[in-house]
Formats: sequence, structure tokens, C-alpha cells
Amino acid sequence: MIELHSLLLEIMVLLGVWLCLTVLQQDRRTPGRKTFALATGAWMIWCFGGLAGARGWLSPPTAIQIAHVGVMLIAPLWLGLAAQTARLEIARRVPWFPLPLAAPGLAIIALLFSERWSGLFLIAGEDGSNLKGPLWTVMVVYGFGLALAGCAILVSAAIRWKQPGEEARRIAIGIAPLITFVGSGLYFTGFWQLPADPTPLLLGISFLTLHGGIFAGGLLQPLAISQHALIQQLPVGIVLTDRGGGVVDINRVAERRLGIVASAAIGRNFDAVIDAAGLGVDFEVTPVMSAGSEAGQIVLLDPADHKAPSASEIFAAEAPTASPSTLDESPSTLDD
Repeated sequence: MIELHSLLLEIMVLLGVWLCLTVLQQDRRTPGRKTFALATGAWMIWCFGGLAGARGWLSPPTAIQIAHVGVMLIAPLWLGLAAQTARLEIARRVPWFPLPLAAPGLAIIALLFSERWSGLFLIAGEDGSNLKGPLWTVMVVYGFGLALAGCAILVSAAIRWKQPGEEARRIAIGIAPLITFVGSGLYFTGFWQLPADPTPLLLGISFLTLHGGIFAGGLLQPLAISQHALIQQLPVGIVLTDRGGGVVDINRVAERRLGIVASAAIGRNFDAVIDAAGLGVDFEVTPVMSAGSEAGQIVLLDPADHKAPSASEIFAAEAPTASPSTLDESPSTLDD
């Protein structure tokens, strides 16, 4: 069972890396992007501490100390993420407000690495056993309070921002994190007997749920549609490539125009896809800039068919013209 738990912690660390990378690639204007990445980082520290202890990479006391660094930071960051998700006024005016909430946890972290005072919170034995100090209960109550407040904000936001057909999904996204804290509470109170703390694993489910709900057309997105779904609705042929020219997405119009299915095009170089089509397809490439550098390209197929008329063309089309007969009938001022 312990071996399975270690394997799951390894998977959670890899999942955390993926979540951080995908979130940091989101639009910088997306609220909660950095806070989500920081909260995921704290969760990864927690998982790594547990993994290092289970695998014997570090001594049990050191592994427990590292794990609690993540434990102390995750609750205030969770609350901050929820406030930014719900677009609370405090999150807009004071986006760094989770930092003061993390101050007690930072003080506990300092105690953990102090041999003289660490016993006030936790004494980790060489055999992996823990002797909880007087501050343990205080911090558990404090952390659970912050986390539950964050969940309440998420649920409130999901109920408030109703959208036809989306109510159940949004409320489910808000309630999902509660599973983590219910499971953790059952474990620490002894009602759920397990050989290891399940909280890091349950947090992985919560972060994955929030990631899909927040950053793929969920609570934080005013337009509840993904990039792929958006280009599929366009009536023109669109191909998206990475900075090296590799195809990363293609819509149905482009598939029909090039005579290729998406599964065969994605991953191939765009030039190779065009050459294979052999149809003499015209296209226009527009660079996609991110943070001052080119991140990819948007390729528009058959641009001439969709080109907007220029100002001179519009003027020429709208300008009145005189017919030859009208000119002949016009009186001459010279005869007068």
C-alpha cells in the first residue's frame, strides 16, 4: 500500500508540473493565473516531502518539514484563488492579500526548522511518527477555515453567475474542492483509517477540476469556449502552428480544403501538409506574439476570398457616376 501511495505521489508531482506550465501559458490578463500556479507549487512541495520520506531520499524529520512548507502555504493561496475567481473587490484592489494570511504559516515554517522551538508545532521522529505540539491544532483550524472559506466563495460565485445549461457544472466545480477537505478531516479524526495521508492525492483531483473549470471556459472566462471550439465555428480555413511551423490545430473548413483530417495534420510541418495537398492553395500567415516573442502562427487559407475591400475600392463603388447622355443634355455655360 505504501508503494502504491509513493507511486501516486510521483504522478501528482508530474501532474503539478503540467498544471503550472499550462496555466502560465494562459493570457496574462486572466485573473488567478499566478495564484493558481503558486498554489499548485505549494501542493507539489507537499507531495514531494511525502514522496521523499516514503522513498527514503530524506530522513523522516526533514521530509516532514519540507511537506509542511507546502501545507502552511496552500490554504491562504487557495482562498486568494477563490477570491480572484469570484472577482471579489478585495482581490481587485489588493491582489496580494493572501500574503498577510500566510504570515502565521510562514512563522510556523520558521519554527519547524528551529530545533529549539519546533516542538511547539510538531516533533518528527526518526521512525516517521509525529508528536503534535500545542500550535498544531491552532494551525489546523486556521488552515481549514481559510480553505472552507475559499470553497464557499467558489460555490457562491458558481450560483451567482448562472448560465443556461451550465448551472450544474459550475456548482460542481465549486463543490469539488470540498471533497479534499472532507476526506482530510475524516483521516485526521480517525474515521478514515489509511496507512498514509490521502490529502495530497485528493488535492490533485481538486486542482485538476479547477484547472478545467477556470482556464478552459469556466468561472474566470467570460467566453465559455475553448480555443479549439472557437476556430471550429469560423467559416474560413484556419490552421494554427507552433513557432517551428508544426500544426497544433486545424478547423473543419481547412480539413476539407486541404483534403486531410486533423489527426493526420497535427504534429506535421505545415509546409509538408500544403505540399501533400498539391492543390496550389493560397494562404496568409500571421505571427502570434506572446511576451514580446513569436509563439506561433495563424494561417488563413485562401485569403483573397475573405479579403475586405480597401477604402479606395469602397469609395469607388459608392461614388456617383455621370452617364454620357446626361453630359450631352447638360447646358453649356459658354453658349450663354
